[in-house]
Amino acid sequence: MEDDYETLQAQDGRQAMDILTQNPGALSAVMLDLLMPVMDGYEVITAMREDSTLSAIPVIVTTANTASDAEVKALSLGANDFITKPYQSAVIRHRLANTINLRETAAFVNSVEKDTLTGIYNKEFFLSKAQNLIKNGEAGQYDIICSDIERFKLVNELFGEDTGDDLLKYIAQYYTVVIGKEGVCGRIGSDKFACILPHREDYTPEEFEGYSDAIDAYLPALRIKLRFGVYKRAESSVSAATICDRALTAANSIRGKYGEHFAYYDENLDRALKTEQLILESMNDAVVNEEFLIYYQPKYSLETRRIIGAEALVRWQHPKNGLISPGDFIPLFEKSGFITDLDRYVWERVLSDMSRWQLEGKRPLPISVNMSRADIYDPFLTATLTDLTKKYSVPPSLFHLEITESAYMQDSFQLIQVVSELKALGFPIEMDDFGNGYSSLNMLSELPLNILKLDSGFIRNQTADAKKEQILSVILSLAEKMGLPVVAEGVETTFQEESLKKMGCPYAQGYLYAKPMPGEEFERFIDGARGGEGSEVI
Repeated sequence: MEDDYETLQAQDGRQAMDILTQNPGALSAVMLDLLMPVMDGYEVITAMREDSTLSAIPVIVTTANTASDAEVKALSLGANDFITKPYQSAVIRHRLANTINLRETAAFVNSVEKDTLTGIYNKEFFLSKAQNLIKNGEAGQYDIICSDIERFKLVNELFGEDTGDDLLKYIAQYYTVVIGKEGVCGRIGSDKFACILPHREDYTPEEFEGYSDAIDAYLPALRIKLRFGVYKRAESSVSAATICDRALTAANSIRGKYGEHFAYYDENLDRALKTEQLILESMNDAVVNEEFLIYYQPKYSLETRRIIGAEALVRWQHPKNGLISPGDFIPLFEKSGFITDLDRYVWERVLSDMSRWQLEGKRPLPISVNMSRADIYDPFLTATLTDLTKKYSVPPSLFHLEITESAYMQDSFQLIQVVSELKALGFPIEMDDFGNGYSSLNMLSELPLNILKLDSGFIRNQTADAKKEQILSVILSLAEKMGLPVVAEGVETTFQEESLKKMGCPYAQGYLYAKPMPGEEFERFIDGARGGEGSEVI
């Protein structure tokens, strides 16, 4: 056989096991004598079958013992073939070749079907299996459930890839046990799994929370969370791959949502998430192509009804989707971190407009711009703002910075430090959306504010009944005593205007006076508006 195969020889069973453990992946077959010193053939077969790295290697037993019980025992322990004396070289050669071919064929089939890491079906075979089940079953007979691991990358970074691999194997084993014979599971991505099982109507949050908790118990230090997406009543007209994508879309919809472990797929969800993806994919090009437009909404004196400033707002003129509302893209930009790039774009565009208005001899109006929570962690924030105002020769006193209550709640120390530095450089600080849910007297006393802006929802609700109106009156009185001018946002009716005037609110902003408008329209608006030299500003 040395002419046909490269062989390794051992003098006894112990030496044979040493050779096997040193070369597990290099061996195609083992020819084994039952009668060996130190460790006999039966013991070698048993040890091989108990070792996961050796158990798949075929074993051919060769022995002079012709007793049938020896053959039965060897085969029952896991031998693949049994050859007794007298040996015929041609027979041995063919039986060895057949055994190796069978093993290689089985290994190939297994590699085609199974995921090499977890041992469950790989993506291609799972999708094929699922497609056949859906096609051959009754309409709506099956559901597909997909899952992925929140913060899986962190597992690899903190504990190493070996631990990450062990976690994936644990999940695969757990799913196999839970699903049992009812369904089929596969690994369809790095940390993504899918199961197809008979349709049910009674999925519960507690059920999926239990699955997630069971996996979390494997690495409790990381508080692992699984997200599940359920596609109910799979239909043969939709490919299994598409169904899995949709189930994962449902799972992604609860990313970062505490206490939510699963979601169903539906068309509305798919449409919303595709819009989000389009927005995120388009944001960098939007800056380069100047698709973000600056709108201005005037602020007014309630006493004189004259313009005393304006707030700069941003709109997105998408080349395919038209005008996109900030409510649709700002939250996504905050999640992605792109909000800081957008803020700088807006600041520069606004300062460019203000510089041009100064050169054209228009009266100087203070313009307020938003400063996002992410901006307060930028170590170059003060330098950026100072450089921009110098570049466009705009006094910092005319460039107001709006912060939100939520930024204070997230990190009050950092916000106070940054705001104090900016105010010392001459930038007026406005508290935007005051009354939106986090209002506290402590915040008003700690933050070096110049202006307080009352949230539009707060105005709308507080002028609706006497008790709420009293609360608003107290806030306005307190602000006056603290020397804080107040701008009421979202004023839409003369009733609201008159109520605010009676309570002593000095300034307002809202659709009653003017809607947000593009820069060119705003220029014409202020040219024709009441004002002039010495007009009031804040």
